Amino acid sequence: MRGAVFANDERIYFASEALKKLGIEVDCANDYSRGQNLLVKDPKNYDFVLLPVRGTEDGTILQSVGTSLFIGDFLKGLSEGTPVFTGRQTEYLRQLKLNLYDPFKDPEVSKKNAELTAEGVLWFLLEYTKKSLFEDSYDVVGAGHTGTAITELLRRLRLSVRQVARNGHLDMISMEQWEREPPSDVVIITVPALVLPTKLAESWKKPVFVLDISSGQVGADPKIQELQNITYYAAPPLPSKVAPQSAGGLIADYIDRVMSDKNIRKADAAPAKNEG
Repeated sequence: MRGAVFANDERIYFASEALKKLGIEVDCANDYSRGQNLLVKDPKNYDFVLLPVRGTEDGTILQSVGTSLFIGDFLKGLSEGTPVFTGRQTEYLRQLKLNLYDPFKDPEVSKKNAELTAEGVLWFLLEYTKKSLFEDSYDVVGAGHTGTAITELLRRLRLSVRQVARNGHLDMISMEQWEREPPSDVVIITVPALVLPTKLAESWKKPVFVLDISSGQVGADPKIQELQNITYYAAPPLPSKVAPQSAGGLIADYIDRVMSDKNIRKADAAPAKNEG
């Protein structure tokens, strides 16, 4: 079995290294020059391809050194039905008649990646807020794997945390209640839909630190950063920042599981709902 890996961050690079340890042959392009070397090889020699988590909109990917690499001809040269692994199944990729797999749709990967994302949130808060963690209160908006993992981690530290869900229950509050009440000092958004429009942020009368880690950073209107009382950040892919080796291992294990299945199923064509 042989795979082609286009790595533009440490997470994908470590995924390629983990694949090698699993006994899978891998050609990995992890910078611009090596990417060019991979592109001169015959695409039909590869049993699968691992793309950057963000996929590609037009056949171009960004490399780790800030250069772009066109891989469209390589992708078009793959045998029909070749498995392609990426966290973002774009329309461009759908039209290539390849089997698309999103590792982050897998329940096991999603749960473990959420735990790594929670660690990343903790790192981000320590790095970018100006006070002790224990001086702030926290709102975590979202009750999926990521929102729950963040809430649990912050509560284990005995911080003041409210978890916000569409319909509040148990130890959560509803979105409607959250919109009516003053926010906590820090708002962490994990929902891949607009839940913090500018109008809501304008109603807040206190300084608020907003961290949007939703897929595509669509949970908060970026215009809120123009408000004087708001400190706004759209987070980078946090697992690749704080635990790229662990995150890469999750991706490699998923690929190994899929490729070990002789009856490889065609991936769900629905857009990925990635939280971290």
